[in-house]
Amino acid sequence: MLIPGIVSVTFRSKPFEAVIDLALQAGLRGIEWSEGWHIGEDDPSKSRQVGQRTRENGLSVVEYGSYYRLGENMDFHSRLRNAEALGADTIRIWGGSVPSAELDGNQYRALVDEARRVASDAASAGMTVVMEWHRRTVMDSNESGRRFIDDVAAENLRTLWQPLQMLGQKEREEGLAALGSRVGNIHVFHWVDEERLPLRDGLDAWKGYLANLDPEPSRYLLLEFVRNDSGKQLMEDAASLLDLIACSEKAH
Repeated sequence: MLIPGIVSVTFRSKPFEAVIDLALQAGLRGIEWSEGWHIGEDDPSKSRQVGQRTRENGLSVVEYGSYYRLGENMDFHSRLRNAEALGADTIRIWGGSVPSAELDGNQYRALVDEARRVASDAASAGMTVVMEWHRRTVMDSNESGRRFIDDVAAENLRTLWQPLQMLGQKEREEGLAALGSRVGNIHVFHWVDEERLPLRDGLDAWKGYLANLDPEPSRYLLLEFVRNDSGKQLMEDAASLLDLIACSEKAH
């Protein structure tokens, strides 16, 4: 099952209550709450408030979008406290700040070891860890991202996915298919180069991605990078997202 939602950083300048209202107006069903914009780095009280208000409005807390980066001596436990207070069962982390092709063997092994420790701590709290699928990290290519998840070999470690700009359509589809059940939730947007465009202009591409997505388990498709940070554009993109989900379910 594919479930529509939003990443709160999409409206980083708005208070969290406004993000909830926009999600409801758009017919979305869940929110990934972003650290640093709607929740402080170590603020369980605010996290608890945001999580409670989200659920009171009938929306799901999809995950806690932390900016914890492997390899940078950051405090994971403060993020874990936030995620627990938020009521999230999933926490997002980043795969360092070095492109995969530039990592030497020792650097790579250190990232793997740290990811194992993070996954173990999260598992003790009953949580899943998801990697940000992003350029200039260890998760910046189909091969490196898949290898990293497999080398960490933690049952509760998966990866988010989004269309990397430096890859072509075919490479994105092939990479998504090869990741299989390693994929968690999906960040949905349509860019050409660095320009944000309406999602409706990218529906053919997204149909191709979803045709290569492992149908199990259930996942959220989370809107991000709305053109001009516009509430009106969110409504249009959300309608396109709902159409996309309906087409995908028919295809399966």
